[in-house]
Amino acid sequence: MYTYPMGAIIRRYNINYHLYADDVQLYIEFDPKIPGDAAVAAFKLQACIAELKTWMSTNKLQLNESKTEFMVLASKHNLEDLSTVTLNLDNTTIIPSTVIKNLGVKFESDMSMTAQVASISSSTNYHLRNINRIRRFIDKDTCEQAVRALITSRLDYCNSLLINITAKDIQKLQKIQNRSARLIFRASRRENTSPLIQELHWLPVKQRIIFKTLLLAYKCLHNQAPIYLTELLHIYIPSVNLRSGQDQPRLVVNRTFTTQGDRAFTHAAPMLWNTLPNVIRNSITVASFKNQTKTHLFPD
Repeated sequence: MYTYPMGAIIRRYNINYHLYADDVQLYIEFDPKIPGDAAVAAFKLQACIAELKTWMSTNKLQLNESKTEFMVLASKHNLEDLSTVTLNLDNTTIIPSTVIKNLGVKFESDMSMTAQVASISSSTNYHLRNINRIRRFIDKDTCEQAVRALITSRLDYCNSLLINITAKDIQKLQKIQNRSARLIFRASRRENTSPLIQELHWLPVKQRIIFKTLLLAYKCLHNQAPIYLTELLHIYIPSVNLRSGQDQPRLVVNRTFTTQGDRAFTHAAPMLWNTLPNVIRNSITVASFKNQTKTHLFPD
């Protein structure tokens, strides 16, 4: 409530934003193909931040320039032409960061998510080594609980952001799950992990990412997700009454022409949703949808 008036200031500049208790995130779009459009966007950001800083000073708050980060999101080709874009706050010049941590997730300027995968690998390997040190002192169930708390939770955190990442990055995460299964069963490195993962009833990493994306889509269609996600999905309404019209609800798939576009929620979620059997799409409850979707995604 104390920082609520900041939203009115930001909206005057036609800038999108997220407000947290001690953090403000501003988002503005520009077309890199239009000369000077990036500079205009940067100028609007600077003006908005300057007014926010004045408001903060009036209300006994302080803008920390040293913790202010700035990122340009674009394709690798366009990023080369946008390297000169900067933000100037008073006497401080902020150059674009290549990686920014947002709510525990590392975002890169090209949205490849490679840095996030590396971060997950590093933290989970650390915990796997620690669990391995005490494995002989604990039973199988206790080890499985430790793995769920310290490893699986990190593999699943915001994993819908990893949809359609490279096979190389998926394999890095799958190796972590494989190591976890071997650790629980005290299996050797050479043992095939597929039967172990099936016995644990774990979905493989790639299927876990698909599962989370489909679950978000289901919640969007049933008004159980944030509005900023719900408004991204639209039910497909055929122009004529076709036999396939009985196959509802289907979603409109946004056309894309880039790899980054294929990974967007507006494209990936409808694509996955429309491939689900009709009986799953028409699940009445979240619990039934989760059970049926997991069974559908589970490897044969």
